[in-house]
Amino acid sequence: MKIAVQREDFDAGAELRALSRDPKVGAVASFVGVVREVPMTLEHYAGMTEREIGKIVEDVSDAAHQLQATAGTMSASAQQTSQQATAVAAGAMTSTSRAPATIRLNTSRARLSPPSR
Repeated sequence: MKIAVQREDFDAGAELRALSRDPKVGAVASFVGVVREVPMTLEHYAGMTEREIGKIVEDVSDAAHQLQATAGTMSASAQQTSQQATAVAAGAMTSTSRAPATIRLNTSRARLSPPSR
């Protein structure tokens, strides 16, 4: 990842083309304009600005890792629920039904249906 705040001119088209070639980039947004007939400027301390932008990038990265871990936990929980539902449905079939039943599973739910005739 590249973060740069600079006074020197740069070729926005070249920067956008370079970003669009990166498969990790999902979208690029840019804005160039004038507000109330006054050219837009950014006053900042370059080092401080780059550090703060770096912190934002780090926070977003940490949040993405946490979401990935949560998704893994939820997937494991859904799989365990599905296995438990299958066991309950199998037990219900053997103990209460004389005719075989159709079992339909949907990741975390089990439903017993009477056999079709």
